[in-house]
Amino acid sequence: MSAHAAPHPHAGQRVTVASGFYAGTTREVVDWYDRVTGRPWSENGVEDARTHRFAFRAAYDRLPLDQEVVLVHFHRGEGALLHATELGEPAYALAPIGARS
Repeated sequence: MSAHAAPHPHAGQRVTVASGFYAGTTREVVDWYDRVTGRPWSENGVEDARTHRFAFRAAYDRLPLDQEVVLVHFHRGEGALLHATELGEPAYALAPIGARS
């Protein structure tokens, strides 16, 4: 059962990661992990390698071990889990050079 009834506020948007291992990179937020999979990240066990990578990173970076975890996609690849506290603001594309004043 999902702990989050509503989508993450930045679901479907690209955000700049504010802190942690991926700080400064831009990723697309898919949604809360539990909404995507139907299970909390901490209960997925060996079925999802992303949860193992997140658990190790969370311990190293001293992230909260709650369910405030989102699934993000990279430009290429399977994606990763980030704690909501690591996310920054949505990343907006620059206007075309010809449109700048």
